[in-house]
Amino acid sequence: MTRESVGRLRWVLPYPLLWLAVVLARGATDGWVPYGFLLPAHGSGSLAVHVVALLGALVAAGALVWAASRTGPRAQRSRGRSRTFGSSGAGSGGPA
Repeated sequence: MTRESVGRLRWVLPYPLLWLAVVLARGATDGWVPYGFLLPAHGSGSLAVHVVALLGALVAAGALVWAASRTGPRAQRSRGRSRTFGSSGAGSGGPA
């Protein structure tokens, strides 16, 4: 993976981080969380391990989706196409 592709993986995390913040805030205020492993009563160490594991799994899933979009027959077909539109030169992909 290139530095650019790793940088794009940061777009995977904002929504899960926001969701986690809301869940933990709600868990702290009324004691309810959707998953038992997110209960603050289990200790901050357990919570930290689970949060890091969840975020790691999300980044790994994002990397797999990104890699899958860059390989396979569909990606190879799109690499062969011209990326310029509207030009009238030969090989532009437009009507002759």
